[in-house]
Amino acid sequence: MTKLEVTKPNFGELTQIAKDLYWAHFDLPFRLNHVNLFLMDTPKGILILDAGLKSDHSEEHWEALINGPLK
Repeated sequence: MTKLEVTKPNFGELTQIAKDLYWAHFDLPFRLNHVNLFLMDTPKGILILDAGLKSDHSEEHWEALINGPLK
């Protein structure tokens, strides 16, 4: 396995990790302190892999992405 030389995305940012593949990092307010999300640009639209929890905290992260890099 090859380690990627990328920087963890900040709040409201995406980091491109490969062609058409992006990474988002949502911090969480409890012991499991973060979740990684991946977005892939496909011919049919954006595919999102989000294994996080539905919460006000997560919604704040999504709103920042939707009003920022996904706008």
